Amino acid sequence: MSTIEAIPLSKARKLLFPDSIFKRIRPLFALERCALTGSLLVLAGLGAAFYALLYWYSRSFGRIDDDALIKVVCAASFLIALGFQLVFSSFFIYLVDQDNIAAPSSNPNRGSP
Repeated sequence: MSTIEAIPLSKARKLLFPDSIFKRIRPLFALERCALTGSLLVLAGLGAAFYALLYWYSRSFGRIDDDALIKVVCAASFLIALGFQLVFSSFFIYLVDQDNIAAPSSNPNRGSP
């Protein structure tokens, strides 16, 4: 669990005091922004992996002598993993940051004057 995930959870459970630096940084990690960025990273990784596959295909799936393809495959794997981590972390942070919504009371006279 990263710091970005642990701090909201700790504050929700009243284990940490509010921090001004975290309050300024936290809006940068909005759900929509992180989900979009993570999706773009996954797509870039899949594109790099597809490029590596096409390169290997052009070599008739034979032996590859240079290290360039290994670097492309490692970068593709890293981008895909980082993208999925960012997407899932943003959903987790979004759930942790939700205010505790009180359940409606069972008092039937609540809405009447």
